[in-house]
Amino acid sequence: DEVVIAQEVSNLNMEKWDLAIPRREASAPAIACAPEEWHLEEQTCLIPDDIPYAELIALAPHFHATGRRFEVRLYDGERVLPDPILTNDDWQHAQLMTLFGPDEAIRLEPGQGLNVRCYYYYECEEYLDNTPATTCPDILRGGPDAASEMCSLKTWYRGPVVRDVASDEPRCF
Repeated sequence: DEVVIAQEVSNLNMEKWDLAIPRREASAPAIACAPEEWHLEEQTCLIPDDIPYAELIALAPHFHATGRRFEVRLYDGERVLPDPILTNDDWQHAQLMTLFGPDEAIRLEPGQGLNVRCYYYYECEEYLDNTPATTCPDILRGGPDAASEMCSLKTWYRGPVVRDVASDEPRCF
């Protein structure tokens, strides 16, 4: 018997590595906790026209120690919606958002997508414990290791099989 696959479950890594987070002077904890003092990095990824839809079934945010807040918002094709669908304020214990049920999945059409916002506050004392401030970089860069920073969202979605999944063509979805 021939089996026809009508839907696939795939994943997407939205990763922002080109970060440049300025170092702040050591301050009182109240300043470090003030959102208006945080550095923002943001990216938006859209469903391309050749994919009829994608149903989000799970989201997993990831950033490192200077991260203060990670937010995921929907982009409706015209604007980023104001309310986050996922917020994480703890870089060590990421909140996994699962939407497995058919009525729980978030359906995105071509031109719609996800907006990811990562907020950072970088002081030398938080970057490297017991390191003199003169050895900390003035700008913290993005990268894959724990001594650098990142803004990464792992996304799982289901949708129709519409392309060669073995293709190495870079794309969001």
